[in-house]
Amino acid sequence: MKSIDRILEQTNSMLLIDWPGEHCPSTLLRAGYVVFGHDPQGYARYELHARKLVTYRLSDPPRQVDLAFCYRPLDELSECVATAQKLGAKVFWYQSGFAGPSTEYCRGVWLPDDMREKARRLVEKVGLVYIDEVYIADAVEALDICKPRHFPETAEIAKEAP
Repeated sequence: MKSIDRILEQTNSMLLIDWPGEHCPSTLLRAGYVVFGHDPQGYARYELHARKLVTYRLSDPPRQVDLAFCYRPLDELSECVATAQKLGAKVFWYQSGFAGPSTEYCRGVWLPDDMREKARRLVEKVGLVYIDEVYIADAVEALDICKPRHFPETAEIAKEAP
């Protein structure tokens, strides 16, 4: 059985195929993940500068990601799973954006049982771990992850300090 905590601890890079608001990439970045995005304009890398989310457009997709997070309608799931596979993701995290049958909620993860099972089968059929139980940023915040980050310019400054 998978452990969401273990998966998050072992993950370093993520691809966001859409996201429910800036809280999502910002939370992941503050936790130390390398965060990429994919949208109709192509691929991007996200960073935080002075607490502001900055998007850098990429000419090519990332070489590899550990986890793909998807916040798209279920009828786009096959294409999103194919993108995750192409980038070598091992985990596919799906978020519906619903809190109930007719209640939209940006952090919602509700799906009817039959749709949840259909999505799970599609993802697991291609060998990816499927997660949809919790909003990814809430899981990261609950685990209080803070991955070590390397800042080369900081190391250079430290060497010059008396």
